[in-house]
Amino acid sequence: MDYIGELITAFLGLFGMYITNLMNRKKHRAEIKSYELDNMEKSVTFYQRLLDDVEQRFDKKLTENSKEIENLRNKLEETKKYWQERYNTLKKEFDNYKKEHP
Repeated sequence: MDYIGELITAFLGLFGMYITNLMNRKKHRAEIKSYELDNMEKSVTFYQRLLDDVEQRFDKKLTENSKEIENLRNKLEETKKYWQERYNTLKKEFDNYKKEHP
């Protein structure tokens, strides 16, 4: 009979440990979820900054390429005009030569 009190105390102690373990497990799971959410938020922020940087660099390159295309078009027009004038001059000279030397 003396052992009944000790058994009840031991049982209550084990029951208390079990309840404490359940509470700690819930707390631990909540902390893990909090850490996961925090890490996800940091990842999203990181990738957003990365995408913003890529967008800025893309816009810069697009502007540079547009300017380069415009410059090349102007050079092409100048070259086309030069060769057209050159052709016309040579054609006139040839026609004159043909008239003078039948």
